[in-house]
Amino acid sequence: MTTTASRTAADIASRMTEAADAWLDSLDDDQRAKASLSFDDTAERTSWAYFPRLTKGLPLLEMDARQQKLAHALIAGGLSFNAYAKVVTVMASESLVNLMEQGRLDAFRDPRRYFLAVFGSPGDDPWGWRFEGHHVVLNFTLAGGEIVSPTPLFIGAQPAEVPHGHAMVLRPCAEEEDAARELLGALNGERRRQAVICEVAPPDFVIMNSPVVPDAALPGDIEAPPLLANIVAEAKAIPPQQREALRFERARPRGLPASALASMSSGCPNRSRPSNGIGSSGRGSTTSTSHGREKTGLGVRITTGSRARRSSSSTTTLKTMSTTSTPSGAIPAATSAAISFAITFAAATSVPGLITRERIRLTAEESHYGH
Repeated sequence: MTTTASRTAADIASRMTEAADAWLDSLDDDQRAKASLSFDDTAERTSWAYFPRLTKGLPLLEMDARQQKLAHALIAGGLSFNAYAKVVTVMASESLVNLMEQGRLDAFRDPRRYFLAVFGSPGDDPWGWRFEGHHVVLNFTLAGGEIVSPTPLFIGAQPAEVPHGHAMVLRPCAEEEDAARELLGALNGERRRQAVICEVAPPDFVIMNSPVVPDAALPGDIEAPPLLANIVAEAKAIPPQQREALRFERARPRGLPASALASMSSGCPNRSRPSNGIGSSGRGSTTSTSHGREKTGLGVRITTGSRARRSSSSTTTLKTMSTTSTPSGAIPAATSAAISFAITFAAATSVPGLITRERIRLTAEESHYGH
């Protein structure tokens, strides 16, 4: 089996260009008008959302079987086999969400309500593509025959898990959730006090789906569509002291600095963890252990609190310029100080190191996306 992990970066970009061309060539004029957008339309190109919305692009719903296969070839071309499996699993989960929401008969919850758009002409300099729907967002920008930005990227899950007795039928974000719990469980004393920035979990990401990471933001500050009005209201209703503790500041990220994590891992055996499959060599993992132990200039932010009402959703977000964006695989020093990880757990038990599976969020934030 050939996956992105076994190809060179140039090979991935070349195959991605061929796949985008093949998909566009399969469309009729009306479909192509929806699917092909100008790269210079920066407002649209940098627009993204991890919640259901009507966006530009051609939905899978409006493609025939062959066109859907070609679309999936493009999507899979930017991911490892494992990451692609996670994406299609999340998409298929929309049928479960529809059942949980009393079986709506419209297409609001549908595994085919995902939109694919190409910006510019594949092979031109630059060009890119976006695939977006509920809990799946993929963005790739290419120039000079290589991928220069694979972000923003979002993979989430609703429901977070589907158990059957003692077995797990479905748990798409298991790797990221377990890595985050492992990280929190490894912290003690001052490191844990520094990492846990608030005892209350925010209802959503502080910077939500903003196209540009702001200098600073409080929960509920970011403009959101009416669909998220309840979440914004809940965020603004957080007590002032706790809301201030959750403040995001690009220049001064709160939490545990990467230098502390590096000192933790010194002398410990190197524990490898499968990557999330973004890019050519598996670099750019969204797991906090990977970035925190190997890169400098990163930080960890953990908030804890019990919110069982939202326990059906689990999300993993990479909204930072992935390490695949730089030839060396290192994060540019000019932007590294603006990076922080936020891990949200719910209902920490009284036993140190044990975290329930009520709710977890993992996000990375950086000062620009590299588009």
